[in-house]
Amino acid sequence: MEFEDIVDKGIRYTTIRVPVGGSDFSDHYYAYDDDHPNDVNLEYFNLTKEDYIPLIKRAQELSPVPVRLFSSPWSAPDWMKTIDTTTKASSLKKEYYDVYANYYVRFLDEYAAENLEFWGLTTQNEPGHGLTYGSWNSMGWYPEQLLDWVVGYLGPALEAGGYSHLKLMINDDQRINVADFVKVTNNWVTGWTDWNMALDLEGGPNWANNMVDAPIIVNATADEFYKQPMFYALAHVTKFVPPGSVRIGLETDSDNGIENVAFVTPDNVTVIILLNSIAAQDCVPRDYGQGSIVCVCNATYCDYVEPTTAEQLTGNGIGYTIIRVPVGGSDFSTHYYTYDDGHKDDMDLKFFNLTEEDYTLKIPLIKRAQELSPIPIRLFSSPWSAPDWMKDINDTTKASRLDDQYYEVYANYYVSFLDAYSEENVEFWGLTPQNEPDHGLEYGFFNSMGWYPSEMLEWIVGYLGPALDAAGYGDLKIMINDHQRTMISKWAELYKNESLSKFVSGMAVHWYTDQESDPKILTQFHDEYPEKFLLYTEACVTAGETSVILGSWERGERYMTDIIEELYRRNSFYR
Repeated sequence: MEFEDIVDKGIRYTTIRVPVGGSDFSDHYYAYDDDHPNDVNLEYFNLTKEDYIPLIKRAQELSPVPVRLFSSPWSAPDWMKTIDTTTKASSLKKEYYDVYANYYVRFLDEYAAENLEFWGLTTQNEPGHGLTYGSWNSMGWYPEQLLDWVVGYLGPALEAGGYSHLKLMINDDQRINVADFVKVTNNWVTGWTDWNMALDLEGGPNWANNMVDAPIIVNATADEFYKQPMFYALAHVTKFVPPGSVRIGLETDSDNGIENVAFVTPDNVTVIILLNSIAAQDCVPRDYGQGSIVCVCNATYCDYVEPTTAEQLTGNGIGYTIIRVPVGGSDFSTHYYTYDDGHKDDMDLKFFNLTEEDYTLKIPLIKRAQELSPIPIRLFSSPWSAPDWMKDINDTTKASRLDDQYYEVYANYYVSFLDAYSEENVEFWGLTPQNEPDHGLEYGFFNSMGWYPSEMLEWIVGYLGPALDAAGYGDLKIMINDHQRTMISKWAELYKNESLSKFVSGMAVHWYTDQESDPKILTQFHDEYPEKFLLYTEACVTAGETSVILGSWERGERYMTDIIEELYRRNSFYR
């Protein structure tokens, strides 16, 4: 097999994480049913202009391999949440468990209406974050609350909406930063999702000023973009390990500064990825025969690779296969918004609408990505927040939870989102019920909504799951947690509830606290719940560090270390 036969254009992203509403990387705070408190029927649920449906479709169109989507919510609308005015932490009000499950289903419906189907979902981005502070979109969940919501509301709503096929992942929170990418792939993790593919020179836009770094940096003034070392680091996995590959063991452990992981591809090609963090040797591609290709790279010296060698490795892309689509605004939106703002108690979601962000950015970009990708691109959705009127504290800057009286409305809100995207021929593969549910319980300085696990369980089982099933989204992959790795065990407890487990397919994880936890947590999770997959749904260099450092190979090395570690432990995707 010739080298050129493997490395066609792109680095083969295979998964896209789609925020359900706004996230901290939206340009403003929003959900899909803001400004309509007690809109339990989600009459005002609407996607917004921020929904980048065209971009998802374009990514799927251009990808040479299938691109899966999973969704992650950052917060329910504020009117569904309880909000601590001191810490701005928030959580979903129990009276809105049903509404929020329906809100999630509406999100899936709206995207399905745009012909975007999801493979999976997470119930909440970083549920622990929302429990303690709320400086951006968040909503906190304790595991028992999420168990209650998923089993009682979200799961049934998804089934009723026809989304029972979605892989539902919990947690979606940290495994504190280590040099990450290599390690997690060795620990049963099946996937790894980067946070932002492209940002500006400041690490935004981000309405909450939560600037970070990204594989591609865009200089809009000069009308040019820069492929960062993180981009090329990702290519070592995305270009050579296509979906359907099986990890195999190596007799040599990852030690002495050499991280390793090995795979057999669907074409029976053996791929070994090595990360040398200690030797001062340039990158050298080596052919060991018998259909094997080994890419040996010292991360510190990869910036000295000849341009022709770099182009051989990455072509014109790196093969992203999954796009995460926010349900409404996120902290990386330019402003805070949901799809039903300004219409309190729009219980029938009469005012639900996608926004300019959806029609001019999200949807066209999604479609363009799908068009250009040589492989299929999956979409999953994630909401940052329900509209404020659904939350216990109608304040975008404070911790909040979904008011339980809006549980049904919010589930319908999610379905409305899926419907709206489906109408635009954007279909989802999966979803998360909430981006970082713990975040919304703690603070609210960007779009967020907190969930306790028991609340999430109730909402998924009683509202979101049935709403998804009823709307035809029962096949979507629901993922809970959508927060840090340190929170996996807490959210995994929900799987013991059979009613929830039938709705939820996986565990969504964020990488931000990986350095604080042993990657064997991933193996322990796999051993206890082998039928549930692990998907890393968000990663970036965080706001606590310098946001953008052009040409930083140290950051690329951190990505690769984490990905190899996680794939070793059965993570499905890390794109």
